[in-house]
Amino acid sequence: MKILHTADWHLGKYLHKVDLLPEMLLFLDWLHTFISDEGVKVLLVSGDIFDTANPSHEAKTAYFGFLAKMIPLGVKVIIIGGNHDSVSLLEGPSEVLENLDIHIIGGGTLAKTKGIIPILDSERNVNAVVLAVPFLRDGDVMADLNATLTKDAQIKEGITRYYQDMFDLAKAEYPGELPLIAMGHLLVVGSEMSDSERDIHIGNLGALSPRFFGERFDYVALGHIHKPQVFFDGKVRYAGSPICLSFSEKNYSKQVVLLELSGGIIQGIEPIPVPKYRTLVQLRGTLEEVRTALREIDRPYMLPNLVEIHIEEQHYSAEAMLEFQSLSQTSEQSDYQIAFSKITFKETPFEEGMPQAFQTIEEVDPRQMLLLKLDNSTMEEEEKSDILEAYEQILQEILDEN
Repeated sequence: MKILHTADWHLGKYLHKVDLLPEMLLFLDWLHTFISDEGVKVLLVSGDIFDTANPSHEAKTAYFGFLAKMIPLGVKVIIIGGNHDSVSLLEGPSEVLENLDIHIIGGGTLAKTKGIIPILDSERNVNAVVLAVPFLRDGDVMADLNATLTKDAQIKEGITRYYQDMFDLAKAEYPGELPLIAMGHLLVVGSEMSDSERDIHIGNLGALSPRFFGERFDYVALGHIHKPQVFFDGKVRYAGSPICLSFSEKNYSKQVVLLELSGGIIQGIEPIPVPKYRTLVQLRGTLEEVRTALREIDRPYMLPNLVEIHIEEQHYSAEAMLEFQSLSQTSEQSDYQIAFSKITFKETPFEEGMPQAFQTIEEVDPRQMLLLKLDNSTMEEEEKSDILEAYEQILQEILDEN
């Protein structure tokens, strides 16, 4: 039996001002073909299906369209929610989808009742058990914990206890030596992150040791970190995002992970490269240097290259600004599309303290602005954490109401 692990689709994601949905649709078409050709029987999607809690109509259409293609293939699909996902949006159609062998576990409440999912062979025998644990919010893990512990310690203890409870429930319901496959959307100690991960907790709050998982489970299908990574002899893995979600990921090798289950044992774990559909290019230098580099760009893949431009000139001038604006507006070329552009002058006629970097207001992320403000403040780290958590909770409540 073949089981496929993927994560962090982030449907609806924009890279600066560029909609990445065309690239994601190409990936989903490839994924459907791969599942069909390879005879994959179980698909695990480890969270962050959408990029926001209130995704666009086009993003939801892509999601449900892909699920519809899984039904005639007879694939069991198990999806968990990530920190970007709305629990109510994911779980809304779960009762209907469950009858089609598509299991959606959006939040921690549902996981305790429906998150232990048996994998059956053609003769209806249980071959393995999946523990579908979604991203765990504070309310899922911090009840009845030692109030004298730091918040970091409480979160870690709560998540650890949650997985231990699920492990105990699975062993009680399915005793014996069946392979246990855990799913999760969280941070593992030692993970390498890119610019595109927006964790609800500042720093490494809630990060667990991979040893905890590796000593209990035969495989751990993780999401949340966009770079593919392996821990504990390959048993604990981030599949990573299937496409680049930030320019910091431009050199990552994107993949999904294929498991071979035979004779009640996971016999093989193989990373499968995901095809590239475009190149991400970062250019830095003077206006002349950037102009020259743009002329040399070719198009090796199906979609135009995405280009991020950082220009630095010595002296401010109106001519330089006009040239920069003209360059930035050249966004629909045959070989490239400019996703982001900024110009900085070492010397300007402005008063000291005036901004010297120019970019559009559409490229300012409110959360990034909040993080910048917190970084420059003299508050204690715990107070910064509380402010950011309050911001995330208020934003989530607003999105859920809408």
